[in-house]
Amino acid sequence: MTARPAVRYGNLSPAARESIGGTRYYVDGASIAGYVRYWAHDPAAPAWTGDRCGCPDDRCAGFHHDPDRECGCLETTLGEYAAAASGCMVCRRPVESANVARHVFDRARMALMPVHPDCRPAALAMLGLDEDGRPIP
Repeated sequence: MTARPAVRYGNLSPAARESIGGTRYYVDGASIAGYVRYWAHDPAAPAWTGDRCGCPDDRCAGFHHDPDRECGCLETTLGEYAAAASGCMVCRRPVESANVARHVFDRARMALMPVHPDCRPAALAMLGLDEDGRPIP
């Protein structure tokens, strides 16, 4: 088995690390390294390229929120990471990267559910949706 490459996240703020590490928003099995791997642009060399606040968007502070205010994105992005870690809604295999995840909105759960691209047709059928994600009459 090949060792995973080291994860670099030195540019994450201490507050973001605390939140991602599970002490602020509890996400079962969350780790800073797992979160960074999920959002990494290059899984072969995972490094945090997002903003210091923990948002994957590198221009978050000053764009999504004032630089002196707390980021509101982190709770949502942690939720997406946690859902992906629990696996594809069809085959239950882990969805290890935001780059491969496709999400389907599950109205019953009121949540975006992670799906592998090859599982998307089955996920849509499970939810009674057509290929464009609209309800089948």
